[in-house]
Amino acid sequence: PGCADVMSDGGLINYIMATNCLLEDARAVAWVAMVIWFLLLVWLLGDTADRHFCPSLDVIVRALRVNANLAGVTFLSLGNGAPDVFSAVAAFASGQGEVGISALLGASVFIPTVVVGAVALVSDARTDRRPFLRDVIFQLITTAYLFAVYADNRVTLAEALGFVGLYIVFVLTVVIGRSVYQSRKRQRLLAEAARAKT
Repeated sequence: PGCADVMSDGGLINYIMATNCLLEDARAVAWVAMVIWFLLLVWLLGDTADRHFCPSLDVIVRALRVNANLAGVTFLSLGNGAPDVFSAVAAFASGQGEVGISALLGASVFIPTVVVGAVALVSDARTDRRPFLRDVIFQLITTAYLFAVYADNRVTLAEALGFVGLYIVFVLTVVIGRSVYQSRKRQRLLAEAARAKT
């Protein structure tokens, strides 16, 4: 696009104008500056979550005496997904539905690949196989459902409620799965204790 076309972008920073007009003769500098800016924004987001969001979530979980699994699929998911919800709503409201869908799909791919990969590289944290497979299966089901809904370029009320239903099924699966797992673990420990006595 020409410089006159991108002068009034409406955003806080007009990235297209910065790269195509202001730094037109120094594209390499523009790209390096954009990559540095992106890394700074990612670091600021992580630092803000580490200093404010995670401690607040910890206080809520302790006050309500909620287990970590349930907190992860409710409070943490809602807090983490709120920006995605608002940006998707804004994209659809402005007639840019493709941008909203692309942002949601991008986030749903970025988190389990880049974020999980980065955490695996910098920490010695281990994950349980059962919850990990459960989350991956629900991710695949939800993504397939999104493609099926979006195939006709319109979303009906029933299809929208289907997404809410999928989320409710996911939360119930986490809660019921944890209670079944804890019950079996308790029974196994009692059986081992009974065998040790005899």
